[in-house]
Amino acid sequence: MIFALMHGLNAVFVTALVVGLVAAELRRRSGSVWPGVVVHVTNNLIGQGLVLFLAS
Repeated sequence: MIFALMHGLNAVFVTALVVGLVAAELRRRSGSVWPGVVVHVTNNLIGQGLVLFLAS
């Protein structure tokens, strides 16, 4: 929830909430923050890719 709130109450709030919950669960299960970092980076790359694709 804190992860999502730090992104602000805007269009990405729900996505940030889901990514934050997934990252938290990965941290809990693996004991490492790195799987969550990979999820975050992947999510951002997909989002940026969609923006670039839709803009062209």
